[in-house]
Amino acid sequence: MGAAAVGLLVGLLTVGFLFPSISVRPLFDFTQRLLLRLEPGKHIADSMGLEPLAAPGSAFERAYTAGLPRRHLIGSGPELSERVVMTVHVEGLPDDAPPPRFYWRALTFDRYSGRGWGTSPAQTQSYAAGEQLPLPPVAAYQTVQQRVQAVGGLGGLLYRAGALLTADQTFRIAWRSDRDPFGVETDATAYRAVSVLPLVSEAELRAAGTDYPTWVRDRYLALPDTLPPRVLA
Repeated sequence: MGAAAVGLLVGLLTVGFLFPSISVRPLFDFTQRLLLRLEPGKHIADSMGLEPLAAPGSAFERAYTAGLPRRHLIGSGPELSERVVMTVHVEGLPDDAPPPRFYWRALTFDRYSGRGWGTSPAQTQSYAAGEQLPLPPVAAYQTVQQRVQAVGGLGGLLYRAGALLTADQTFRIAWRSDRDPFGVETDATAYRAVSVLPLVSEAELRAAGTDYPTWVRDRYLALPDTLPPRVLA
């Protein structure tokens, strides 16, 4: 019955396209009622003998496979909106201090194809709640203590400002190298995280030069051979 309903629906769409003056709404409603009469819990794909693809499990798997590379093309979704997905409270700030302008991140991509973004291979490592990660090799840094509560769902990702030091929930990190994490995920919907932000001025960055380590050049400055001229421009 599901296959017949799908075929009828395709036919209705064709008729509506060829003869726009004909109302197909009654037939569409009838088709919808047919679809609703499928066995409970049985999808259209099941009724047609098709086997649906299993959804990726972890947040990392979804980032690797869900629509890539189309999902991370320049100009593609997800669309920006004002829907609240999480609340963040930064601890240790004076009561009259303005809200900090931090960048809350979960994933970082290092490969540019000319059309969108991807990531180099990464190895996932699990960490216990409270386990401490080493400090990044920076001369001066600011420690940020943040309390995060999911509202609309975080997709299994652990958002934080800067480089993560520790969290009060178990977490997993996908490492591209020992100093380059692809992202952090957790099963918790509420957590406290401690992270660090490097304290570097604009003048110091300009004076640092461009003598980057080889691994930085290979990973972050590589460009595809087919890069469009307009991107270089």
